[in-house]
Amino acid sequence: MNSNRRLIELDALRGVAIIFVIFDHSIMFIPWDIWGGKFIAPFPGVTLFFVISGYSITLSLFAHRRTSTASSIKAFMWRRFWRIQPLSLIWVGLILLGSTIANTAGYFGSTTQNLESSFYVLTMLANWKFVSRESLGAFGVYWSLAIEEQFYLIYPFVFFGLKSKRALLWACIAAFVALEPFVRNPYLTEHLGRFSLLGEFLQGPWYQPILVGVIVYIVSESFVARFDTKYDRPLRILGFGCMLLMPALYILTRDASLIFDGSQLFYTPVLSGCVVFAAALSQRNAAFVGSKALSWVGTRSYGLYLSHFPCSMLMREFWHAVAPAPNGAGTLLVITGFSSYAIVTLGVTEVLHRFVELPLMEYGRRSAERLFQRQHETPSVRDQRHLTSIDRQSP
Repeated sequence: MNSNRRLIELDALRGVAIIFVIFDHSIMFIPWDIWGGKFIAPFPGVTLFFVISGYSITLSLFAHRRTSTASSIKAFMWRRFWRIQPLSLIWVGLILLGSTIANTAGYFGSTTQNLESSFYVLTMLANWKFVSRESLGAFGVYWSLAIEEQFYLIYPFVFFGLKSKRALLWACIAAFVALEPFVRNPYLTEHLGRFSLLGEFLQGPWYQPILVGVIVYIVSESFVARFDTKYDRPLRILGFGCMLLMPALYILTRDASLIFDGSQLFYTPVLSGCVVFAAALSQRNAAFVGSKALSWVGTRSYGLYLSHFPCSMLMREFWHAVAPAPNGAGTLLVITGFSSYAIVTLGVTEVLHRFVELPLMEYGRRSAERLFQRQHETPSVRDQRHLTSIDRQSP
């Protein structure tokens, strides 16, 4: 079996997800209204991100399971911190800077609103701010990061508290079933009052797609252990079919008001789970065509997710100053606007990926390993290392 092939295909799915997320937000990339206000995004990219995240984090936890639960959780939290927070904080600072000094046309939104939203971002409560009467402004993408951060503050304790995959599987199924009738249920929130305290609370913790990712990991591992490869090809074709089916269902149900909200929040995690399950089988099959190219995008998906929003605001400010045409623009100008946005976004993302994201991820990995090793040293070894350190400092 080839686990690297599985990781490549998961990264490829991240690449697919970020492409569709960016396409979903493309109405904001230029200051001219070329869609006539009727743009419909064809794919729920964030949902796919959540499912992939649940799968990959469970894979990581099983790979790093230690004899000591406490030290394993500490190491996991430390790696996650250096994976997520530094780049996130950099973009928080850049957004606040942009809303202060590069906000002539107001595309960054109100500085006061952004300062308030940054509090919700830093306290990991952005998802509840997102569903309230006031938006997150320039921090619009941070609602999904808050959901992941909340889930991963709880999940490691559940993971290490349950002693078997079977127990974890049933716990995740039970949590999914328990959350589904309440969390982000449009019928319930409309009945309670969408902007009532309870209505807002029930819209916030949308953990179901991440739970689907955990379930997919456990089921796929059991499937690979029990069945040979003769079932893989039809299942992978089925997963690919689910990816093609989602855009059709998404567009058909998007305009259906309450029906859209309810059905989309149920079937997109399930279909995304089928897609991730198909990708998981690549550990003993050839990867899909184009997986390596998409995996390059996928490895930068977190940076692209954070950068594409503020970069769009910066480029809209620029093009508003150069060609202020609110009702439209010529074809050449539109192409130039999109091209300049793509160049700036990819360029900034690549620089931060190479010189910030990757070095800090590696630092987090190494320091987590050192933390684990230090906590498992015997007292005599620890004392000897302390004495050696004192000797080195002596004249």
